[in-house]
Amino acid sequence: MYLISAYWQHCLRSHGVGIKTDSQTHLDLETIDLSYKVKIKYEDGSYAVFNYANFYEDDTRFLIVTEHCGFHEVRKLGAKIKRTPMFAKNSKQD
Repeated sequence: MYLISAYWQHCLRSHGVGIKTDSQTHLDLETIDLSYKVKIKYEDGSYAVFNYANFYEDDTRFLIVTEHCGFHEVRKLGAKIKRTPMFAKNSKQD
């Protein structure tokens, strides 16, 4: 489970993501489909790829959640994001 800020709790709950609360607030990874490759690409050609991941977004930011590497909050600022299945038949793996 990953600690999650109050900012993202409402957005994630609206997408059906489980939020567990004890003394702190955590993402329930069992409620997130992490069977995707997420690629974020910026206008200058820089990019990042996350395996076994998924993402959520608001007007200005992406929240990328991964199976093994925690989560990453990224400003959009002209970035484009793409989600593809990890094991799609006949899919190009970037």
